[in-house]
Amino acid sequence: ALADGLLYDPRDDSFTPVANLLETPRYGHTVMRFGDELVVSGGTDSAGNVLATAEIIDLGANPPARVTTVTMGAARSHHHAFRMPTGTMGIIGGHGAEGRPLAFIEIYTPGAL
Repeated sequence: ALADGLLYDPRDDSFTPVANLLETPRYGHTVMRFGDELVVSGGTDSAGNVLATAEIIDLGANPPARVTTVTMGAARSHHHAFRMPTGTMGIIGGHGAEGRPLAFIEIYTPGAL
């Protein structure tokens, strides 16, 4: 699990490293962008704990920086995220802290920035 990130610039097809982008290093998470707001949700930390948090990153800052951390309804890893017609983010599936599949959806409304 890493806390660092890479930003892709399609203008010159290059990546720029960003150190310590996340407060909690994680894998098995999802990422979705809403304008300058990047939502990194759920996943598993380096100790194997399934996370019930989403970190909000401000891509408009120079360098990009974590703005806040929000609590999700349940710990969730290896799930799917999708943009809903309402402009919100749906988070579904994956497994919870005990390794059991999760059969309910969570909704995140962007606007932390």
